[in-house]
Amino acid sequence: MKKTIITLCLTLCAIIAFSQNGKVKTSAKSESFVIEGLITDIPKRVMAVLFKHEAGETNSWIVDTVRIRKGKFRFKVKPDGRDGEYCIGIRYKGIYEKSFRNIFATPGTITKVTGSGLQVAQWDVENDNPYQKEDNAYNKLFKEIIREEFEFDKVKQAYADSLRQLSDKNSIMKLGERYATKEKEYIKRDSLNIVMFLEFLEQNKYNPPYVQRLHIVSRKIFQYDFHNLRDRARTLLYKIPAIEANKKLIASSLELLYPKYDKIKQGNVMPDIPFYDCDNKEHHFSEFYGNGKYKIVEIHGRHSGNFKEWRAKEWLDYLHENYSDKIDILFFNTDSYKNWKKSGGNKKANKDCDPWIEWSEHNNGVDLKEIFRVYHPLAFFSPDGKFLGIRQFFSLKDGIEEYLPFVDITKVK
Repeated sequence: MKKTIITLCLTLCAIIAFSQNGKVKTSAKSESFVIEGLITDIPKRVMAVLFKHEAGETNSWIVDTVRIRKGKFRFKVKPDGRDGEYCIGIRYKGIYEKSFRNIFATPGTITKVTGSGLQVAQWDVENDNPYQKEDNAYNKLFKEIIREEFEFDKVKQAYADSLRQLSDKNSIMKLGERYATKEKEYIKRDSLNIVMFLEFLEQNKYNPPYVQRLHIVSRKIFQYDFHNLRDRARTLLYKIPAIEANKKLIASSLELLYPKYDKIKQGNVMPDIPFYDCDNKEHHFSEFYGNGKYKIVEIHGRHSGNFKEWRAKEWLDYLHENYSDKIDILFFNTDSYKNWKKSGGNKKANKDCDPWIEWSEHNNGVDLKEIFRVYHPLAFFSPDGKFLGIRQFFSLKDGIEEYLPFVDITKVK
């Protein structure tokens, strides 16, 4: 019995020793890292959210969510062994904010996050990871651009609020002129900022954050149609190793830098891209040419968070009820076809669906975004199908004044 106990003890010691020796190399990989935050000027009931995403990928998933209490939060994360990067964001009043901050955390380390307010992109992140240090240098440059974007968003919101309160044509025109001037100033500054972005990328070698940065630059160049910067950004794609060529974010950058369609210009007709009804039958915008009516094309996704907030539904209802003999309204949905079928596509099942025609592009609105280069636009077309101009939801009244002068806007409810 005594020999048996000794034998078992020796065997157990051998197993423990073997286990320890065998796991020396892998223990570091499974070691947790900690992210600690201290944020000032933040309201109550804000949740900090940690996301994981692979470098070069568009998809990501939530690792953990914690409450920010008295400005403090803490994540303890055990890596899953896959290469990638993390980013931190917040959820406030049930909505995930669009501002994020990259985090490159090394197992066994503590990352410090400090900042102020809800704009996560302007928070500071400190640790010893070399990618983090480079990302911090990039983010320092990025902060100014983010600041200007937020400032212009305030201008845009103020313009939208003022338009809803005005009915005098001269006042609307003057307000529109002031907004157009500010928009041009913003786009000019944005162009200079993109040049700084490009210079930063040209001076740095390829690494995991590189793909994300190039995508941000590509999106800006695409959105504002900066043709003079497109070739310069294209050359940066050659820094990316061939092994990365199938990454989703890179593919998205390629689509932005090599768009299938040019931005539509005044006097052009809509490219003949196919649209689909709820029975998956193919349609084309040209079906409405030659009927003597103007066309308003509304482009949006019903699953978008600001769909109901920004949408000028009362104006569209007024036009449909009083001018359907002179105006066709079409809704091109940018949700996935599956989601569209659940919302607007199945009109019988959705009491909130509009009475006018609604189609899906089947491609999550990618082609429409290439053509119009404006988020959630309302596009105006002449009776013969020629493009007149574009407005965003909040400035539909302004567009009616310019492109549909026969409409009596004083009677809108």
